[in-house]
Formats: sequence, C-alpha cells, structure tokens
Amino acid sequence: MDDESVLDPWVAEWLDANPLRATPLEDVSPEMLAAARSPMPLGPPTREIASVTDDVVDNVPIRIYRGDGPPTGLVVYFHGGAFAIGSIALMDNVARELAHGSGAVVASVEYRLAPEHPFPAGLDDCETVTRCRRSTSRRSVLRSRGRAPAATSPRRWHSAYETAATARWPVKC
Repeated sequence: MDDESVLDPWVAEWLDANPLRATPLEDVSPEMLAAARSPMPLGPPTREIASVTDDVVDNVPIRIYRGDGPPTGLVVYFHGGAFAIGSIALMDNVARELAHGSGAVVASVEYRLAPEHPFPAGLDDCETVTRCRRSTSRRSVLRSRGRAPAATSPRRWHSAYETAATARWPVKC
C-alpha cells in the first residue's frame, strides 16, 4: 500500500497540485531553498492563542505556544523538511492549531538544517529538546509528565517517536 492510497482525498489532491514536493533537493533553486527556510510565517496567524514566546533549550531555539487554560500536557513539535528545509516560522499556524486543539503547551523546535549542519545535527537538536525538562530561562515550560511528540512527515515522526521512547536517558540541560 502506498502513501497516496491512505490519504484523505483532499490532501491527495493538494499534493498533486504541488509538484515541487517531489523535486530532489539538489534540483531546487537557491531562491526556492531560501523561501523554504524562511524565518517569516507564510501569512497572518490563523488562530489567536494566549501566548507565543521564543526561548532556547541547550542552544536549540524553540517557540512556545500556550492556550488560555491550564495545559493538558506538552507537545514537542518537529516541522517537516527532511532535515534540510523548513522553520518554526513557516509552521507557525500548525503549532497554533496543535496548542488550541490539544490544550497542551506546544514547543516547536528550530533544529539545524543540512547541508550547513550535516545529519544527524538536526536529529540531535530534536533529541536535546525532547529530553530537556526546563527551558534555559528557568520557566517550567518543558517540565511535564504528559509529553507527546508531533511531526509533519513520516521520517520526522519516526525520529520523534524514537526520541520519546528513549526519554529516560539522563537529562542534558
């Protein structure tokens, strides 16, 4: 069974309408690569939430999203992009929807990208944030018993799952 046969028809239609999704990274122009790594959101926020703040966990930038009520847990979110493209800014609306829909605090991770930072640098950043229990500003943002990883690609999800499964390792920060 291929991925297309299990997708919602709307998602499959959207993917078909975006042929660049299948373009090999080496064939992407420098301008398109820069746009796919943009530090700017794609548009205005689709959902207002109580707070959005930037922080750093053991030298890894994160963006923290909080809803109005008491948090139900923590979602550590890794954007897609094969460890080569993407940013927390580009996926801002996804993180906002996760925070709103789950009631959890969402920590979106700005991991390092290849080729400037060869694999597994980005994966190491994801692991660092997942394993950390507090932010460097000493707020208790990442201290939570109810944690869940979230990701926007199958590869990233596998990384998130493996990192969460080994979260009993000693805390680095």
